[in-house]
Amino acid sequence: MRATMRLAVGFSTIALGLTLIPPGMAFAAGKDFAVAATPSGITLQSIAVPQAKGAAQQLDAYANTAGLTLYTYAQDVTPNVSTCTGDCAKTFIPAAAAKNAKPYGHWTVLTRSDGSKQWAFKGKPLYSYVNDKEPGYYAGNKPKYKGPVKAIQKDQPLPEGWQAATFQPADDFVFPAGIGLEEIPNVFGQVLVDQRGMTIYAFDGDPKNDKQTCMAKTVSCGAHWIPVPAPQLSGPVGNFTPVARRDGSKQWAYNGRALYTYSDDIVPGEAHGMDGSKSWQVATLVKYFTPAGVGASHTINFGFSLTTDKGMTIYRRDSKGLVTSGHLVPSNLNGNPQTGRMIGTRGCDAECLQSWRPLLAPADAQSTGYWETMPTANGARQWAYKGFALYTYNEDTEPGDITGQDIYDIIISDGLQNSPYEPLVAGLQELIPNYATSIFWTYAAP
Repeated sequence: MRATMRLAVGFSTIALGLTLIPPGMAFAAGKDFAVAATPSGITLQSIAVPQAKGAAQQLDAYANTAGLTLYTYAQDVTPNVSTCTGDCAKTFIPAAAAKNAKPYGHWTVLTRSDGSKQWAFKGKPLYSYVNDKEPGYYAGNKPKYKGPVKAIQKDQPLPEGWQAATFQPADDFVFPAGIGLEEIPNVFGQVLVDQRGMTIYAFDGDPKNDKQTCMAKTVSCGAHWIPVPAPQLSGPVGNFTPVARRDGSKQWAYNGRALYTYSDDIVPGEAHGMDGSKSWQVATLVKYFTPAGVGASHTINFGFSLTTDKGMTIYRRDSKGLVTSGHLVPSNLNGNPQTGRMIGTRGCDAECLQSWRPLLAPADAQSTGYWETMPTANGARQWAYKGFALYTYNEDTEPGDITGQDIYDIIISDGLQNSPYEPLVAGLQELIPNYATSIFWTYAAP
């Protein structure tokens, strides 16, 4: 017997502080030095990588269009030359690149002996593993996402010489002391930060003539842009150079553009300097793919949410087990990608689609970065982010509304027969082995 109970706990809120960030605005600095995190057809997937003493670390790894983890081979010692051929290439399948694929940054395209094209990263050819069956698999093993990652069931070892190609962009750059690289949610990329973790911006002009004017959205007109100081005796570090200011002090520049922090950014992760100035842009070194028409906005109660270019909140459908103490709190804002793929687009049936509108993708869209496409019941393609299919909600009528937040279907069951949720819950209860399961809507965090 199964009982389904719907609980709606909706919210209506307004944008606060940051206005809607149109697609592409976050990458203004990229015209000089930002590079795409992945080429078209290369995705990013969460995997659990075994560490010492049976522990495991959850990392993002490069993956192919199907979301299967990509690996490098220690025997590939000559840059952009693959030694995995014949039977080896049947077990470790070359990561196919399109015939017109173009190299950039650390990404190159090699031609195999049969004339096919293959992606390489930092000169290392990339391969998927035949024993990985689904996104998130590592070395042929199914991922385990039950609370913090402490261990991984390792039924099959990875053959010697092979390792996952993990996404660790900070390793691709050289930084002076006090400067690093962090992901900023609403920027959709990896951004320079100072020793406090505060967002760094790049200036288009001469630091000796960086006269500051009032920004359109700012009440006061103080000195908002603060130079990132460089030691007086410092020299070049990678692409960073010290540049002189009018008062004789020095500040850091990256690729010739002077660097600043912004006084209205109060805590790490904020980027309020994006709102209004054309001369200072966020110093984005690695930009993430984001579909056309998708941006981000800041709300009073929930922080940053993915939004359409009209400012409408974008949602995903998630699931958690229920215990006597109530709804289990998600371990992160993006949820478990394994759960998202289990739900897929079938988590919203015909009745559901009367209220929830799929975020549709173009017919020729390719899965790239954290974004992938999923098929809908009518054959269209729908965008999914970090494993979760995305929707907007009909009851949201104004930009910033988030009335679809925390709408639940609570499913209580002692069996799976004769229920519209049967195929979904059968899979979910393997992940969440509880008597009761909740299927709920929540905003999609960037």
